[in-house]
Amino acid sequence: MNTILYNFNEDELYNLIKKNYNFNHNEFNIHKISLDKFDNFKILLNNDSYFDWNFCTKYANNCKYAYFINYKDINFYILTNIQISQKIKIHLYKCVYRTFLIKNLYNIKPGQYINFYIILNPLKRKLPKKKNRNN
Repeated sequence: MNTILYNFNEDELYNLIKKNYNFNHNEFNIHKISLDKFDNFKILLNNDSYFDWNFCTKYANNCKYAYFINYKDINFYILTNIQISQKIKIHLYKCVYRTFLIKNLYNIKPGQYINFYIILNPLKRKLPKKKNRNN
């Protein structure tokens, strides 16, 4: 497989994406899914040997809603403690679409699905603390 690498400056990249930006929120659907879809994800977080994700899994265990959005070969799995409003849906659809554009622009895994697991946590965004790795 031939991979083409592009070296765009900021303006060229912006213009290329803007030229190909054809977002239509009507092409997207969001579905409620079972909360257990996040069980394996939470296990992965707990087993991370580098970061301490306890704050995240603690919040995730109290969430009441899970959603799924698919566009082409991009999947977003969303866990939240509130129902998704129309405004949040449109924002998430745009995030999925932009991810799709970047994936295609850089020829990242064409034809293969990419899954994103998102926990809509209201806490301030910061990197978690590193785990104590003293053995």
